Amino acid sequence: MESPRIVGPGAILYGDGDIGFSGIAEPVQILAQGDSWFSIGALPPFATTNLLMEMTFALPTCIVNCAHPGDTLAHMVNWRADPQFAVLVAGPRAWRWNAIFLSAGGNDLIDAIGVLPIDKFGDPVPPHRRLLLAR
Repeated sequence: MESPRIVGPGAILYGDGDIGFSGIAEPVQILAQGDSWFSIGALPPFATTNLLMEMTFALPTCIVNCAHPGDTLAHMVNWRADPQFAVLVAGPRAWRWNAIFLSAGGNDLIDAIGVLPIDKFGDPVPPHRRLLLAR
């Protein structure tokens, strides 16, 4: 079992495409998109890591990581907001991925909890726009 090689999307899009597996016939190629679970962004940095770094694989594996701390699902699927991910999935430099890992929803949940019963103008926010309801 070995740890994966984790690279950013720039290694594929702006480099020569060689990510250190030139002597291996078919490395496992995984594309990762997500939030802080797949990225380092908490403090203190020495005590935080991402889930991708904790994985081990039986075969040589490369993970191209497009994750950003605090990212929301709406941002992840917005091709304009994250063009690198879009190009790696469906663009001219797209690879044939063995798997795509997604980590999403946590920041969306935090945002939804933050919707207050009254908006900034003092008007009530409809219950269908709030996650936590008060009687």
